[in-house]
Amino acid sequence: MSPTLEVVLIIGICLTLIVMVYMVVKISKALDSVQKNISELTDSFSKAVDDIGEIKDQAITSMQQIDKAANEFNGVTKDVQIKLDQIVQVFDPMKSLVDVIYGKCYTPVKQLASVVSAGSKAVNVFIDKLTKK
Repeated sequence: MSPTLEVVLIIGICLTLIVMVYMVVKISKALDSVQKNISELTDSFSKAVDDIGEIKDQAITSMQQIDKAANEFNGVTKDVQIKLDQIVQVFDPMKSLVDVIYGKCYTPVKQLASVVSAGSKAVNVFIDKLTKK
């Protein structure tokens, strides 16, 4: 081979080696960046899992408190219903008594009112006739 060709081949091989070393360095940096991003992503997922766990625990606690409040409300509602039933039982006889008294007194009082009204008109007419003469 000619010496010029050997020099060109050696220069080509050196350039190829330099390019390869450069590419290895660039790939190494890229891999470091990828590894760093994966580490940050893993940390973010870990924090998200922890946050989700806390939210789940708080949701369970809240649901237990809501369940307890609902049970207490149900008990209070039952107590109120019992007390209302007792009040109704007390006032039912009074209402019946008022209905009976009203039924017995209404007709005579209405008739008495009619008689008083008719008597009042008769007296007024009589007085008018006496005063005109």
